[in-house]
Amino acid sequence: MRKKIKYLLFVILLFVSCSPLQKISVSSQLIPVDSLIKGNSEIHRFVATYKDSLQGIVNECIGFNNQLMVADKPESLLTNFVSDLMLSEAGIIADSLGISVPDLAIMNVYGLRDVLPQGDVTVGTIFRVMPFENKLVFVKMTGDNLNLLLNHIASKGGEGMSGISFGIKDRKAVQVMVQGKPLDPGKIYVLAVSDYLANGGGGLELLKNVIWRKDTPILIRDIIMVYVRKQTLAGHNLIVKTDNRIYNVE
Repeated sequence: MRKKIKYLLFVILLFVSCSPLQKISVSSQLIPVDSLIKGNSEIHRFVATYKDSLQGIVNECIGFNNQLMVADKPESLLTNFVSDLMLSEAGIIADSLGISVPDLAIMNVYGLRDVLPQGDVTVGTIFRVMPFENKLVFVKMTGDNLNLLLNHIASKGGEGMSGISFGIKDRKAVQVMVQGKPLDPGKIYVLAVSDYLANGGGGLELLKNVIWRKDTPILIRDIIMVYVRKQTLAGHNLIVKTDNRIYNVE
């Protein structure tokens, strides 16, 4: 039976290899896209249906921001704001999942793609700040590895972080405090990060070297919006300050 199959395959290959080549002609035309191109009214009507609906969503006002927030290093208003709310909301999520509440949160500076302007905060505002589909991930790592991670972050000048403070001296993290206590090399710490960082993005390869990981389907962007809505329902505007959580040591 196998010989018959092999013989059949041989005949097919022989037939294909002996088939004459056919010429295929290809033509192209350059179509300039300029003011002379007329719009298609049917397409415009089709797009308008979705555009109007989408604008209604992105223009929804969900809060008010008291001050312009910009992302920068070693710390900034925007990185502090996002990492702080990540830590607080991740704590609620962790509790609902029955896992350990995170000790700290990390939000990479370059993951925040726009400023958070002073004034009304809309859904579209949050999408511009956080356009990526990054999801919340919990990881556990030893204090030793956390210290190595912090040294790497210090060598880059800082990142958005909450639940932790440290100085940067000679491109290394010094005087590290986690939840108000000195970093313990032998302790297991829980971190709330994005899946981008958990996968080693942003140069944080050490976050792939963890002893435990829990992925969630929850978008970081949605976490931000939930927090803003909660603040508004509580009658609070958005306000944040720098607090020297990451600082340069002379």
